[in-house]
Amino acid sequence: MSTPCFACLSPDAPLQCPRCKTARYCDTKCQKSHWKKNHKEECEHWKCRMQVGVADRGMYVTEDSKPGQVVHVECMRFGVPWAGSNDETLQELAYKALAQYPGWKDSGLSIASWAAENEGASYASPEEKAATENWVAACNIMAANSFERTLGPDMVTHKGFAIGGCFFNACNRPNADAIVSLECGVLVLRIVLHDVLKAGQQVYLGYKVQNCACGTNCVGATLPMGKKAIRQATNLDIMKACDQEMYMARIERLASLWVKYDQELPEDQVQAWVAINKPTLDHVREHLTQGTSSK
Repeated sequence: MSTPCFACLSPDAPLQCPRCKTARYCDTKCQKSHWKKNHKEECEHWKCRMQVGVADRGMYVTEDSKPGQVVHVECMRFGVPWAGSNDETLQELAYKALAQYPGWKDSGLSIASWAAENEGASYASPEEKAATENWVAACNIMAANSFERTLGPDMVTHKGFAIGGCFFNACNRPNADAIVSLECGVLVLRIVLHDVLKAGQQVYLGYKVQNCACGTNCVGATLPMGKKAIRQATNLDIMKACDQEMYMARIERLASLWVKYDQELPEDQVQAWVAINKPTLDHVREHLTQGTSSK
């Protein structure tokens, strides 16, 4: 597992940012370029360090951290609107990656099994085969490492790719969430903690797929409803500050659920649901109150 340069994406970048100890560069020219472009603002927000090796990789907090803390903020290196299908979107991301750096497939990031139908295909020339394999590898990397901005369940609006964000490991008991917002036309990735972590502990994101590489059905991970509500409320706080469109979509969905349950469920069940989801429904109450006062 190599670490690509955060500026030009060349593999095996030897230099490390001395402040955040996460961003990596192939030389001082790339380091200065990335500092001016993105990293000057990002560096102070990155409370993680990257660990990459044969036996271990991941992102670890550099200081004692608490729930609700954003430990990683990063502008997406590549970001595109949802293209109508997942494959089309991944292809567009891959095209952007290959246009910037032809050796993208050697960057050392994880590769999924996307486009397996290309295996065993015949090619007109060695050059065509090499180009096709390069393209498929780039799409695989995007499939394994892309982040989504969603307005709600199954409502993806954009997909993006962040170099640092790709080094967060996932597990079926995540202690953090990835939130992708759209700010002034740029996709921004934030990693927010939901557990107490001591300095040196790893930050884990959650799986979203079945039959993943770890050999378990990670999508089946469960959290108590009360804990889910607290996590959602924390995420809503961040969405409210950085992406109003996404925030309002979540609020409207919560409000519609509230109305639906109030109409369909017995009163005691509605009261129990409201009590458990108080942290998130407080956002709905605040929105309704503001709407009433503005009329």
